[in-house]
Amino acid sequence: MATAYLRYSHRNVVKRAGGRYEYDDIWQVPDIISVNSPDGDGTGAINRPGTNTWLHEALFAANLPQIGDQDQDGGMVCVALQPRSTADQSTAEIEVKWQEDPLTLPTEVHYFSAGKIKPAWTGAYAAPGADPVATGGSSMPIRNTAGDRFNPPVTYEAPLEQIRITKHVSLSWHDSIDWSQYVKRWNNAAWDVVTNDPDNSANSSTRSFALVGSLFMADKQAPEIKEPYLHRILTCTFLFDPDLFGIRVANLGPRANFTAANKPAGWSRNWPTTGLCPVVDSYGNSFGGLAELNADGSQMFPTTLTDPKTMPDPVVYAWYPTNASGDVYAADFNDLALFTPERTLVV
Repeated sequence: MATAYLRYSHRNVVKRAGGRYEYDDIWQVPDIISVNSPDGDGTGAINRPGTNTWLHEALFAANLPQIGDQDQDGGMVCVALQPRSTADQSTAEIEVKWQEDPLTLPTEVHYFSAGKIKPAWTGAYAAPGADPVATGGSSMPIRNTAGDRFNPPVTYEAPLEQIRITKHVSLSWHDSIDWSQYVKRWNNAAWDVVTNDPDNSANSSTRSFALVGSLFMADKQAPEIKEPYLHRILTCTFLFDPDLFGIRVANLGPRANFTAANKPAGWSRNWPTTGLCPVVDSYGNSFGGLAELNADGSQMFPTTLTDPKTMPDPVVYAWYPTNASGDVYAADFNDLALFTPERTLVV
């Protein structure tokens, strides 16, 4: 088989965004022996066909770049081979087209709006149509006039932000990562989201998410892309909640800790036995329902028996799920290095 050599380097160059280029070379393949060669397969026999066609000899010559090959700088990849000679010639000219390696492209960052239904623990009281700031004053626990929480609880749709990060990665890079350690998990460290404009550094930006538990990787997609060679376009979708992703629940229960000391003054003498007992009403009788508990597990009562019955501040916990070892389902997204191209372009 003939050995190709480079004849015209970078004959046509097109500059693209990000300081990248498309260019083509002209390579020459001499001494092609094929069915159209008068020497046939090189044995001297007239009209004896060669073992390969002219096109095969030309496009598979030694040293000639093949589809998917990288150039010497590692920033360009071969995307096309086009013969520029006729089939009866023993020397072929091949146009080799190159374009930027997708693994050198900068990461794309997209922002979208999102929402989440949450229970409302505090709010401002106001008549319909009235200014809640002017009439309600400071925020207070959301309860009815008897001091009980509403059932079902008051909810609202809180604004969230969706961050979609896309980059080109190789099959080996993607498949080497255990994605179950990142998807459906919260950030356990501060994370910087970098938007890099390769054409204008002044247009680049870095957004810091310093609050642990505020970012959640909701989804990951990595479809295969066959151009210019087989690789993946990785898209990771994150949700940002400045109120954190812990599941907030009120400290409610059907039983409470009772002592002689926590009996409200002036209440009925019908008081439960000291210890863990069913929650009671204002007469000291068990009512088989749920009551709000304080941090010690004691039942919370209004501060007075007369109106207005003022309830103490609610106790609300944020719960995060854990695995069997007690580790919170969290991850350090910095380990993924999403904003560093897998290969660096050398110009």
